Amino acid sequence: MNLTWVDPPPPRSQSLETMRAAYEAGATFWNGGHFYGTPTYNSTHLIHDYFTAHPEHADKVVLSIKGTAGFQGPDNSEENIRRCVDDSLRNIGGVKAIDIFECGRIDSRVPVEDNMRVLETLRKEGKIRGIGLTEVSADTIRRATAVAPVAAVEVELSIMVTEILYNGIATTCAELNIPIVAWGAVGRGAFTRKHVKRNADIPEGDHRKHIPRFQDEVLQQNNKLVEAVQRLADKKGCTGPQVAVAWILRLSNSTLPNGTKLGLIIPLPGASAPERVQENCKMVQLSDAEMQELWDIIESNPVLGGRFPPHLQKFSEY
Repeated sequence: MNLTWVDPPPPRSQSLETMRAAYEAGATFWNGGHFYGTPTYNSTHLIHDYFTAHPEHADKVVLSIKGTAGFQGPDNSEENIRRCVDDSLRNIGGVKAIDIFECGRIDSRVPVEDNMRVLETLRKEGKIRGIGLTEVSADTIRRATAVAPVAAVEVELSIMVTEILYNGIATTCAELNIPIVAWGAVGRGAFTRKHVKRNADIPEGDHRKHIPRFQDEVLQQNNKLVEAVQRLADKKGCTGPQVAVAWILRLSNSTLPNGTKLGLIIPLPGASAPERVQENCKMVQLSDAEMQELWDIIESNPVLGGRFPPHLQKFSEY
């Protein structure tokens, strides 16, 4: 489950109900951010509230927290990494360990080797249990693992965003036995029945408002893929998000049509209401023929527009 940020945020009670729904559905890999929200109300505060109410769940959930990044860009200096970890620990208040901590984006001013040395020191100090990477290239993954073990690599992957399957990231993770955490699993909401038909449909404050692939000049083309996936979902009697999650689950530990072998992949759909969590967690099985149909849909409907606006794309390595 992705504890991402929406503006305005849902009521705290709804957020806690959504977290409970995720736990009860068996979605026990939780990903939040020190920068998902404000200094006084972000993912780490919700983590504190949830595990204070449900201490018996703490050891059954894997908690991954991102830090150091923000809308103005990342600061992966040792001072800021330590500040983010210490702030997160203080906010969580000891009710849950940080199982994985990752710098939220690459900071071109700081070599990843330096980041890893700082995080490995924090691991040895007992402040975090493992180290993650986010939005990194295959080369960076290799450089990082030369310094310290990497517990997970978080990258965008969906039927709409398949780059990591072909640019060396997925194969490197498989080779090094590093799980991939696939954020944006339902296409940042593209595969819901409320998929965006016009940019004007996106409310102010929604980060998709400024993402190139959600602009009017490309939406008609991109929605061809969305609508084709929905037709398959309709035939199966399920929803678009369920097909999107099932596709990622079928990719895990599989071989692509081109012979590329993949390792463990964990889908990370975001949700802000219990019913959406329940929808995403309802397991749907895709047959070999349906997987081939999805590959054909992907090939026939190329997605236009970048994953981030230019001022944010520079903080991703693919």
